[in-house]
Amino acid sequence: MDAFASLLGVIQTLAIILIIALVILTFFLPFKFRIFVIIIFGILLLVQALLPITGHFKDSFLFFILHGLHIVS
Repeated sequence: MDAFASLLGVIQTLAIILIIALVILTFFLPFKFRIFVIIIFGILLLVQALLPITGHFKDSFLFFILHGLHIVS
């Protein structure tokens, strides 16, 4: 499980770097390319929400939101 957790940590780190790069690129791209950037940005945010660093769903950001809304316990 430790190898899986470290792999998820690497994926999350890469996703954060890509999100920052996409936000910066958005200012320099023409409008028609911004739609693709927004789609990629959304996918990366979904990856961030679903993949916790520890490998347990209860440590993920999505679980934190769902728990705050009292959807899961």
